[in-house]
Amino acid sequence: MGRTSYRERINAASASAEDDPARHAVDPTQRTIRAIWADDPLSVPIVRGFRDKFAVYPRDSGQRTLHLNDFDVCPLAGDASRAAQARTLADLSADDFVLVFSDALQQTQYANAVGNLFRFFTREVLAQADAPVFWLGAAQKVDTELATIGDTPLKAYGWQILHRDPPGRFRRENSVELDDDLAEAVHKVLHFRKTDRPGGGEASPPPSGGLFGRLRGLFHS
Repeated sequence: MGRTSYRERINAASASAEDDPARHAVDPTQRTIRAIWADDPLSVPIVRGFRDKFAVYPRDSGQRTLHLNDFDVCPLAGDASRAAQARTLADLSADDFVLVFSDALQQTQYANAVGNLFRFFTREVLAQADAPVFWLGAAQKVDTELATIGDTPLKAYGWQILHRDPPGRFRRENSVELDDDLAEAVHKVLHFRKTDRPGGGEASPPPSGGLFGRLRGLFHS
């Protein structure tokens, strides 16, 4: 894919990191899914539900072993927030990012961490065949054509939507319905097949509007 490949740039950053570069090496038999969410009462049950549902499936439909990151502890709050703001490119190696949207992400403690975490994902990066896929689920009702996070409209993201009837949100009020929504969302992730990567692998659909191109300070209100 050339020297501008997302994965090659991640590996190059890993090689210069102080920790073990092998920890970040890309393994085509594995699939890493990272969660992004605010530690608020609306999002926590959804993230826990995702974690429980994914645990049932050790592999995806392509027989890649699943590895979940940041589903146990909020990656954007408290000490985790400071760690997120200190992350380098070497820490961004993931095949999928799952964002659980809630109004709490407007808070500064989350906004700064999210903006820093995604500063790398410019239009050029996301146009690469091996760029990660970004999934959007919501703890609160959201219209992706109208809603903004900070000054940035959601419609510019080009998300893969996890709700059964997007735009919308997970049905939190009823545990059975929420369980059904999460099961369907996990099924979408596990069976998502990219079609534009050379060699028949997976690759992200072309991003629209320079997804995350303006994410430095994205959530600053």
